[in-house]
Amino acid sequence: MEKLYEIVFNRDRWTELMEVMKERGIELPWGADDEEAEAGESGAESESGEEREFGIPEAQITTTVDVAAWHEQKRASMDCHKTQRQDLGWLLDLPPDLAARATTPEYFVLTRLRDREVPDGYRETSVF
Repeated sequence: MEKLYEIVFNRDRWTELMEVMKERGIELPWGADDEEAEAGESGAESESGEEREFGIPEAQITTTVDVAAWHEQKRASMDCHKTQRQDLGWLLDLPPDLAARATTPEYFVLTRLRDREVPDGYRETSVF
């Protein structure tokens, strides 16, 4: 194996998306509004604090791949099976501009290179 990647979610971009959703009055997925309210009321982090720390910081992402040209096909593929709606319904119901922000670009972390360490600060725009 020449390279090994892990797909990741960009925490910084996810946080921005959630803020815009709140501003527009769009319900956050997985009851995120309720969790934030509970954490704020008690002053402590809720048990589901992990979900608020969803993804990893952009600074740790090594690979960002622009897939915007395939956004509509990606969205259509998520919507072609009824069972996808239970997990992805919120995403499929977003306005087109926010749906595009939620699904593009794709983020990865290069975790292994053959015969050498992944250099600190390594960045690329393709997995090939």
